[in-house]
Amino acid sequence: MFKISLIAAAALLAAAPAFAQEADADVLQRTVSYADLDLSSPADVATFDRRIDAAVTQVCGRLDHYDLAARKAIQDCRRDARSKIEATRNALVASAKDQKAAKSVVLASK
Repeated sequence: MFKISLIAAAALLAAAPAFAQEADADVLQRTVSYADLDLSSPADVATFDRRIDAAVTQVCGRLDHYDLAARKAIQDCRRDARSKIEATRNALVASAKDQKAAKSVVLASK
């Protein structure tokens, strides 16, 4: 699995540099790719997290400092989007670490 679809209540996430917009009249959907990342690497996990954050901002919008109602709606959207993807993100990172650990063996001699 090299890409992940992220669905929020009103929107789905998008990421830079690699994203694709899916057509749907009611839900904005994005696909965040991690095909170029090694999620067992802390640096690549940080890159993945930045992509998710960028997607949240793109889908939910930028904060309007003057419109308090819009600001609250955007903050709620961002919280919901992050909440919905958190378990999947954590599972992907844990799986990558487990796979890397399974691909190595420790040899010792006396």
